[in-house]
Amino acid sequence: TFYNPSINPLNLKRISKRIIGGEDAVEHSWPFLVSVRIKFNNKSEHQCGGTLITDQHILTAAHCILPYLNIVAKLKMNISEMFSLIEVHVGINEHEKNPKDLTNDHVYKVETFDFHENFNFNDWILVHDISIMKLKRKVNINRPEVNVACLPSLSMHTNRLIKEGEKVVAIGWGSYAEEYNYTAYVMNQLQQAVFTILD
Repeated sequence: TFYNPSINPLNLKRISKRIIGGEDAVEHSWPFLVSVRIKFNNKSEHQCGGTLITDQHILTAAHCILPYLNIVAKLKMNISEMFSLIEVHVGINEHEKNPKDLTNDHVYKVETFDFHENFNFNDWILVHDISIMKLKRKVNINRPEVNVACLPSLSMHTNRLIKEGEKVVAIGWGSYAEEYNYTAYVMNQLQQAVFTILD
C-alpha cells in the first residue's frame, strides 16, 4: 500500500481478544476495502464491507445483499431495479462520508452478483456466506487510496497456509460493543484489530 498500516506484527503490545473493538486505521492504509451500500429514499446506507479483488469485482458476504431479494419480491421489483439500489463506495475511510465529497471515482453501481450455491441463512447461522459482485464499470485503481487486494497465488496457497500462532488483521466498520445497535455502536472511522490464529 502507499499508506502503511499502523501495525507491526513482530512487536505487538496489544492483541485484540474479541472481534468487537479495534483502533482507528491509518487513512487509506487498506485501499482494497470498500463499503457495500443500499440506497433508500435518496440516501445511501452502509451495509457491509467488501474487498476489491479485481478492478471490477467485489468479494463480500452473501447475507449483505440476498435479504433484499425478499424486499424486491414483495415490492414486485425486477432484478435490474434491485441492482439500482446497490452501490459501492471505494477509496473512503469514513463510511458516512459527505456525498458532496464523493466523485465519480468513488461511487460505483452493481451490474450483477453471484453467491455460493450452498449459502444458508438460518437464525444468523451463516453457511457458505460468500458472494462476488460485478460492477458496471471498472474501478480506477493503482492510486494511493484505491487498489485491489494482494491475493496469494496458487503456489503460495499450497506451500504456505496460515499457521497457528500467526497474526492476522481484521478491518471494517463493524460494531465496537456487544450490545449491537447500528446507530449507536458502529464506528464511522475504519477500524482494525490484530488477532492470533488459533488451532
